[in-house]
Amino acid sequence: MLKSFLNIPLKISFVFLIFTLSSFDLKIGILDNKHINRFTVSPINNTTLIIGTEAVKSSAKFNIYRDDIKIDIDGRIKFEKQIKILSDGLFSLKFNNSERYYKGKLSVQRHGKSFLIINSLDIEDYVKAVASAETEGMDSIEAIKANVIAIRTYAIAAMNRHIDEGYNLCDLTHCQLYIGFEKVNDKIIRAVDDTRGMIITYNNKPIWAMYHSNCGGRTETAADVWDYDTMPYLKSIDDRIGKKFFCSGGWAYRWKTRISLKKFESFLRNSIISKNEKFLKIDNVNYTEGGRVKNFNIVTDKRKINISGIDFYHLVGRYLGWMAIKSTAFSVDMDNKYVIFDGKGYGHGVGMCQAGADEMGELGYNYKEIIRHYYKDVKLKKI
Repeated sequence: MLKSFLNIPLKISFVFLIFTLSSFDLKIGILDNKHINRFTVSPINNTTLIIGTEAVKSSAKFNIYRDDIKIDIDGRIKFEKQIKILSDGLFSLKFNNSERYYKGKLSVQRHGKSFLIINSLDIEDYVKAVASAETEGMDSIEAIKANVIAIRTYAIAAMNRHIDEGYNLCDLTHCQLYIGFEKVNDKIIRAVDDTRGMIITYNNKPIWAMYHSNCGGRTETAADVWDYDTMPYLKSIDDRIGKKFFCSGGWAYRWKTRISLKKFESFLRNSIISKNEKFLKIDNVNYTEGGRVKNFNIVTDKRKINISGIDFYHLVGRYLGWMAIKSTAFSVDMDNKYVIFDGKGYGHGVGMCQAGADEMGELGYNYKEIIRHYYKDVKLKKI
């Protein structure tokens, strides 16, 4: 979740949110990064699917055609500038040899040579779908409940994040991963239903409820990652009570990556240094209180370039893949052939450690105890 984070103030009052949560559908911008120019929707089982004023029996195909949207509804052709799709249940959306399952409403319009598609749906349905993607691999029902509450809380806190683009949240990890309902299972439905309307607050406002896969034994203070100092509930903590680190049995608790010097220098020239520079070494590595790289120098034959740990993490992720450098909690060494990263954890390290939360649940902690372990001085409110 949240590979990037913008310093956007909370623009919606808590009182307003209490009113709207039961009556407001979230608007999610979907598939924008796929650049699709054709797709097909079909009802699932007994779902009623309405496009404009026409019911869909089998399927409806959408294509970009000149300045319009060409729509083929069960063989009937029409042209529109924009169109709304209504449903009372699950429907499929096929695109680019892929298929996803959605609920709620779709608003479709032209966006250059592709479509802008906005999915409007009840916040509790949204939470179920996000939880199916973001909690994959978690076993403890109490941990899933804690994460579900974090997902709901974050959705409310970030409700204005894409408002200038016509929707509330995107479907990527920039907000929260939302890929439809295919993986929603009974455990997730139970976790959402059992915590319906429950959010985490600080000073009577929804918090930015960050979470990540594995902290490596210690979470990070938000200000040390995003230079954002108004989140006193997101402080670095040891992920343990007693001697055992809760996340020590989780994937990527410890990791090592070797990148050949040739490949690493190619990455640097693509992202950080000029093509006529020769990479020499990394030095002057500084660490945060939470044990993550704050900044360091990349030394070439011409200069020293200081870069933050989080910027380096994002650049490596985009160029070499997110599995190369799994977090900023690493030490770095070199030999004649490789740059070697010894690391801890996976993700930004702020807020709830999912691996640690899962182990806490297995050890008998309930979702309230899990939340209060990772988020400091917060309260749970049902609205």
